[in-house]
Amino acid sequence: MVSKEVQEYVYKHSWEVVTRAHWAKYPNEKCPQVQKVDTLKRYIDTTSNELHTTRLFTGSSPIPSFLHWLIPPEPVYAMEKSVVNRETRSMQLDMRSLSFANILQVNERCIYREHPDNPDWTLFRQEWQCEWNVPKYLKSRLDALSLQRFRDSVQNGRQAVQEICTEIESKWDSAARDFRSVHS
Repeated sequence: MVSKEVQEYVYKHSWEVVTRAHWAKYPNEKCPQVQKVDTLKRYIDTTSNELHTTRLFTGSSPIPSFLHWLIPPEPVYAMEKSVVNRETRSMQLDMRSLSFANILQVNERCIYREHPDNPDWTLFRQEWQCEWNVPKYLKSRLDALSLQRFRDSVQNGRQAVQEICTEIESKWDSAARDFRSVHS
């Protein structure tokens, strides 16, 4: 059986600010499990005018120490493929775990879209699924643990993006004030 979770969240920031914050999210003290992000590939599809990016995440597993016999805590790897479309104001990210694939499969999809009711806000949808390939007596405990770890990670990630959005807007406001003072 596959554990699944879907969550939606509204950032009260524009799509441009939120997507910019996403790219600046790591490294971040609120998300210490991600230690390094490498961009492997980035290109613009000239037919669709979309930005495609592939990134490799290196980090540590939030697995409790009593499970280190099954899954070592680090390093762990995940691959993210993203597509950004400025015309439709959407960004979709698909991430999958690479480490310990014979024991654990984790897939996540994140979609950032301009909010349908307020163009100054961004609707964020996060879909997550996890499947353990372990004996049945361990599976339900590991499913519950994984789901709780995912929920905790979601909260920390949202808070990190929120703080980066506030910082970006503060810098933009400061730059606008400086520009007005020079040109008035």
